[in-house]
Amino acid sequence: MAAGLSNFVVIDALQEGLGAGIVLGGEVVQGAQSISGEIGHMTLDPYDGFPCICGHRGCFEAMASARRILGLARDAAGRFPDSPLSRALASSSVRLDDICAAAAQGDPLSLYLIDDVARWFLVGLANIIMVNDPELIVIQGAYVKAGPYFLDKLREGILHIGLPDVDKRVRIEYSSLGEERGVLGASALMILDFFSHNLFA
Repeated sequence: MAAGLSNFVVIDALQEGLGAGIVLGGEVVQGAQSISGEIGHMTLDPYDGFPCICGHRGCFEAMASARRILGLARDAAGRFPDSPLSRALASSSVRLDDICAAAAQGDPLSLYLIDDVARWFLVGLANIIMVNDPELIVIQGAYVKAGPYFLDKLREGILHIGLPDVDKRVRIEYSSLGEERGVLGASALMILDFFSHNLFA
């Protein structure tokens, strides 16, 4: 997917946590303190935002976290009596994966929740684009299960936020790596680190 590209960002959204791998000019960016990919702690709403596990409010990962989304789901369930998710909230343990999968099936409560997540994702993505100007943003993790609905929201929304008059030529795609993505990424970094040293010095 990113083959042949020199500037791209991979975003991994977990149940509680959100991070990124940033490649600019063909190099993995780490930064002076190796925190360049900690986009989950970019502040999106410092005053009224949801509490983050880091101790601050309104971090990117907090606004997209399972804790926040499940709280929204419980608060809004009464407004969606015909939603299978609404009924499931009262009788079983629901996870973020379940909400995303239900959204892909058109569940009205789930779509409401994904709309909210997409709004905060767009703020985060707009900031990433303004700072890094990537050719491609790859989304992986829980929200991939929301299917085309979430992806289309991001693709359309990014055209209207952050210099809306600029033709942003950034593609937003889902990852196809699945559950093994962490192992594959760590292995790739180890190999890159090994071969970047001058073995004959």
